[in-house]
Amino acid sequence: MKITDKNVLQMQKKLGSSYLDDIIADYPDDERYGRTDLEFFAEEVSYFVYCHHEDGHDWKDELAEYREIIRRTRGGFMPINPYTFKPLYSQSDIMIAKEFVSEYTRARNCLKKLQAQGVYGSWYIV
Repeated sequence: MKITDKNVLQMQKKLGSSYLDDIIADYPDDERYGRTDLEFFAEEVSYFVYCHHEDGHDWKDELAEYREIIRRTRGGFMPINPYTFKPLYSQSDIMIAKEFVSEYTRARNCLKKLQAQGVYGSWYIV
């Protein structure tokens, strides 16, 4: 689907989620049901955030795991195992964790901005 609203395009670019970009691009135009670009975007962002809170969803488990990695590494410093003197996590694990958590945070903040504008998605978020 093609989004033409400049504000939505700006929010989508700022969000920087390749997953949402792919979902929006592959969404069929005939299933839009008269929603504006802003309403459609809010729906997709609310679903994305909802999946990070849904019990049993992989993203919820990954979010918890990656937050723990960031907490244990104190934001990216390499913790060392005191018995083997080897790093507990690889540098790539830390970078993946940071990107995953920051992508979720950007989506959550975008959803809050959309809700402040009075545009809500249909997915309930705790």
